[in-house]
Amino acid sequence: MEIDFIDRSAKMTFLTAVLMCLIVSFGFSATDGFGTLAAGIWGGINLLLIKQVVQSCFSPTKSYLKLCLLLAVKFPVLYYFGYKLLAMETFAAWNIIFGSSLVMAVTLTLGLKTSFSMKTTAAVFALAATCPLLASSDLNVPELPNLFTVLHSFFEDSKAVAWLVEWDSVLFSFIVAGAISLVFQIGAKNPQLIPGPLQNALEWVVESAKSAVTEVLGKEGEKFVPLLGTLFIYILVMNWMVLIPLMKPPSSSFNITIALAIVVFVLVQYQNMKNYGFFGFIYHMAGSPKDALGWALVPLILPIELLTQFTRPVTLALRLFGNVFGEDILIAAFSLFGVALIAHYNMPIGLPLQLPFMFLAVLTGLMQALVFTLLSTIYILLSMPGHDEH
Repeated sequence: MEIDFIDRSAKMTFLTAVLMCLIVSFGFSATDGFGTLAAGIWGGINLLLIKQVVQSCFSPTKSYLKLCLLLAVKFPVLYYFGYKLLAMETFAAWNIIFGSSLVMAVTLTLGLKTSFSMKTTAAVFALAATCPLLASSDLNVPELPNLFTVLHSFFEDSKAVAWLVEWDSVLFSFIVAGAISLVFQIGAKNPQLIPGPLQNALEWVVESAKSAVTEVLGKEGEKFVPLLGTLFIYILVMNWMVLIPLMKPPSSSFNITIALAIVVFVLVQYQNMKNYGFFGFIYHMAGSPKDALGWALVPLILPIELLTQFTRPVTLALRLFGNVFGEDILIAAFSLFGVALIAHYNMPIGLPLQLPFMFLAVLTGLMQALVFTLLSTIYILLSMPGHDEH
């Protein structure tokens, strides 16, 4: 990607944030508009800082001081302001999510411009701009109806149905787990020397998972293949549930993603204690000091390492949740907009405006499952003694 493309994307993000501020203020309130503007500016600055960091890393005249300053601005400072935006009760969560997604929308739009005509690109961008106005007519955050919400519309007074709606993410996660277990049970029930299509596909999945895990962890990593392979398949199917009518992707709930991240966190800490021992692990996190300078740096290194250990599950959970939740909102918003055209223009059928985002969800769902599993594998690798050799 060319540097000027990134600069144009950042500039367009700032301009789009101002435009969206006006649109959201008109459709909702001035507070929601300013929340969208602040998050949009945050996303544009983040993109520019990423560009500067990459340029500094690959510059022939590399300046480590400049690189450290950029990293210090990007991670502690910029991310602190991002956290404060999320924590502010003044702005709704969807303001921040929508505003911070503008940089991705602008980058996609500029990419479309290079491949399609200006009219096509403008049409796509205009449709995206109408999503906040559409959402104002119903819910703050558009969401596709699922099986339990449809039941609740027919049985509003039923406490059992209300319970199903409240626990829908957990119930859909059990449905995914049951479906995966059933498919593998059927595939492994009568193994044949010459496998059929289902057995052949499942064997390919297992062998691919084993190859990917052992490539990172080595031979001793084979014992983690069942967990990591199951984790990947489970997350992938949950992400793709958004493509099935009346289903809901459980990974769009932070409760589900943080539960998966805690499982990985507990396993990694168990491996650390097993391989190093309790005090050995503390000594390892302190940088394994062997001289006076090393011991002098312990008060600086140890808190950073402890913070790193506890932030890993949070970042794992937030990354997966944010991406799937964003996809869910996009698909729901464009689905509702297509349906709204029926009433406005008396059309016989609605327009499937959500289809491009459903194809995108297939790709991003796969990528997020890979990222979650790969990072989990790396965290397990870091818990092994001598991991620097891998």
